[in-house]
Amino acid sequence: MQGVRSYQQHPYYRKKPVCQVVATESTSQVIYYSAASPRAVLFWIPSLVNRGYILDLQPSNSFLRQLAGQGFSSLLLEWGDPTKLEYSFGLNEYMARLLRLLSQTLPRFLRQPIYAAGYCMGGLFALAAAQLTSCFKGVISLAAPWDFKVSQAPLTKVIQRHWPRWQRLLPAGQPVPVELLQWYFSALDPQQILQKFIKFAKTPLQSAAAEQFVALEDWLNDGVALPQNVLNECVQNWYQLNQPMLGKWQILGQIIQPKSHKTPILAIIPTQDRIVPPASAAALAENARFVTLRHIEAGHIGMVTSTRAAPQTIQAITDWLGNNN
Repeated sequence: MQGVRSYQQHPYYRKKPVCQVVATESTSQVIYYSAASPRAVLFWIPSLVNRGYILDLQPSNSFLRQLAGQGFSSLLLEWGDPTKLEYSFGLNEYMARLLRLLSQTLPRFLRQPIYAAGYCMGGLFALAAAQLTSCFKGVISLAAPWDFKVSQAPLTKVIQRHWPRWQRLLPAGQPVPVELLQWYFSALDPQQILQKFIKFAKTPLQSAAAEQFVALEDWLNDGVALPQNVLNECVQNWYQLNQPMLGKWQILGQIIQPKSHKTPILAIIPTQDRIVPPASAAALAENARFVTLRHIEAGHIGMVTSTRAAPQTIQAITDWLGNNN
């Protein structure tokens, strides 16, 4: 409780950076992070349940700004909060929106090679976008699940066991609230939440470590509600039927089969991931023709925020891009 109080009373808050928005639709927007002399552009697609700014968490800890410093510009898709317009959305509707935002954005970047880059659930969107369009030279997948039936997949068990009960309690047509989505992730390891606040209680409040803890915890508590249709599709088609791994996942009328096209793929896999088991992400290599696997000693979030692990992730990306540009 001392750690929780210290977090609640800490003066740090994230100042929203001044960014260049290059495309919008409803509450969704695409934000441009420019490199001085760009060698390529990465179109970043985050999960639908988390804000994309985890990739630009702090001025001193920004994954995208570090990439820009090495010559790689980024376009970050922020899905935004669902309004009544999105309450009935499923994956098809979100994928169609992504493609429309791409059509708004890409004409100004046609002279540069463009890569799709997906983080977690966004990795599946990136792979689908690479098949549904011809604009991407390759795909970068960070901690993205593919085989939903691998052993030791605790999130699969939690969702399959509890979602039918929760669904009966939610008003029809209303999105799944952030608090319920957070419960799924906290249920994976409740002790971990206790331990991180116990540790924070012993952290000097004026330190950079304390500020980074607060920044990350604020992001974790700033999730995005999810339309019920999306969660139903994910539970049924991914977690129950394992359609991506079996080559049966369909979106916008097409079965998504990475092995059917020649787009090179870089799959970066954090070895300490509790949300996406490493074996689930690595299984993509069985369903695609040109996959490079890179393992990073990190967790699901640490791979893009840790001062130790994030540079390794960036190095893996820049090395791969250097070989493919």
